[in-house]
Order: sequence, then structure tokens, then C-alpha cells
Amino acid sequence: MKLRPFTKNDWMGYSGAVAPYKGQEPMIGEEEFGDGGGALVIADKHGIEVTLFPPGYTEHFSGEEGFRLDMDFGTATEMIENWKRIPPRDVLHVMGFINI
Repeated sequence: MKLRPFTKNDWMGYSGAVAPYKGQEPMIGEEEFGDGGGALVIADKHGIEVTLFPPGYTEHFSGEEGFRLDMDFGTATEMIENWKRIPPRDVLHVMGFINI
């Protein structure tokens, strides 16, 4: 999965993210699913956060699910970049992610 550095707009939407090192931005990636749902993934100083959006999601912040796995930034970005797709919720739980 392709990640990109946070932009000013990302900081406005995800202000809880923490810069991994001074002068370095958290990384973010998005994926759209064929059913109209999608996912967002953020790697920051504390690990990985995944948000899954249900089919027909309209950006009104209802129905999304969040997951978190604590790890260092380098390991987090490497793990995400090796994903072909964001794992489904049951696989995230097996990987050690917790619901947030």
C-alpha cells in the first residue's frame, strides 16, 4: 500500500496523530473497496491506526470502525507498505490490533 506524508489538511482532520521525529510527518494512505466502503491508515510515532468505512459511507462519521497497533514508526510504515490491501477486521484482530 502506498503511503504519503501528512499535509496541512490531514493535520486538520487527524490532529491526534503524532509526528514520528522532529521535522518528519506521519504517513497516511487510503483504499476504496468495490462495495463503496473504504479504509484509511495512518502511521505515526506510536504505531498504526486503521479506520474502516462501511459501504455507502457519506462522511457523516457514522458506522466507521477504528483499530490500533502500537509499534515504532519504521516498523509500522514497512508493514503497511507490504500490504497489497488493508486487512479485514478479523485479520487485524489476529495481527494484534485493538478496537479504538
